[in-house]
Amino acid sequence: MRTAQALLIVALGTALPCLAQESRHGDEMPVTAGTKAPAFGPLPVINAKESGLSQWVFDGVSRPGASCWLISFSASWCPGCVNELPLLAELHRQFGDKGLQVVTVNLDPETGNPGRLLSLLKSKGIRHPVASDPEQRVLRKFQGRMVSLPAVYLVGPDGRVKLFHEGYDSGVGRLLRNSIERLLPASQADDPGRPGPKEGS
Repeated sequence: MRTAQALLIVALGTALPCLAQESRHGDEMPVTAGTKAPAFGPLPVINAKESGLSQWVFDGVSRPGASCWLISFSASWCPGCVNELPLLAELHRQFGDKGLQVVTVNLDPETGNPGRLLSLLKSKGIRHPVASDPEQRVLRKFQGRMVSLPAVYLVGPDGRVKLFHEGYDSGVGRLLRNSIERLLPASQADDPGRPGPKEGS
């Protein structure tokens, strides 16, 4: 009986969001669908070699190679976040040359093990930028005082959030793909002759 209960807890842990501690600073209101995504950065990129970027800045301004954004908040201690990484890698491969820019904002503390985190990212095939936000300042801009992980925000060409999803479950992949496909044609990102993001830019 105890084994069955333990398995149930593990299964639920992959679907339910992980709760981070309540913010002790700032009174930001949570960002929801339809609102403007707050600018942030520059943040140092943890996997600079793999992503070709040393820092990440988000300003919500559409430009060639960046017409919409998928911003994910994640931590290595969150089971759902780890399970979500292969999906983010797949979306980056599928839509990265069509105008979608994927970025993961990682919340691991500075006192953590960066080598272990890099090994985790490599094992999951992550090549999109993973930016470091150990003090969770960017996360608070998006979620306010109470936060949960994983959390993804799909931002459109107008800089507004089109979709917000927290937690990880089997349906989030289809939800994100459908939403991304609806956004990209509207920004003419389905044009095969349109240039993608350049490494090091």
